[in-house]
Amino acid sequence: MCRPSRRAKFCTCAPEEDIGYLRWELWRSAGAETDSLAVVGSIVPPSLDHVLLVERHEEDLNHSDTFDADLHVREGNNLILEFDSERTYAFEFRDGIWRERVWGAPRLEAMADRSGVRGTIRRETGNDRT
Repeated sequence: MCRPSRRAKFCTCAPEEDIGYLRWELWRSAGAETDSLAVVGSIVPPSLDHVLLVERHEEDLNHSDTFDADLHVREGNNLILEFDSERTYAFEFRDGIWRERVWGAPRLEAMADRSGVRGTIRRETGNDRT
């Protein structure tokens, strides 16, 4: 069950549910150049009254109880966090942890196109470790 806590919680929900913003999407690698949408869920923000920062989300994502279900995350999976029409962030699972990705990579842009987040303002700077 997803309840507010000191960390963000990433909740699973049925794909047919229209959850709007404050959502996340898990994309699995389906080959050398394609990815498939595997899970969509809502984000329960931390109960603390503070600004949600990418660095904080990266820390929360790498905590053992971040998701409400075992998603069997694999190397190369991508996670897109959509907060509103102006804030969309991306992370990739590499070397056993989630790491921030900066928009611009062709595969990431293709996921955004298929997801419908194309046209939002995305974080263009950060710690992209590709």
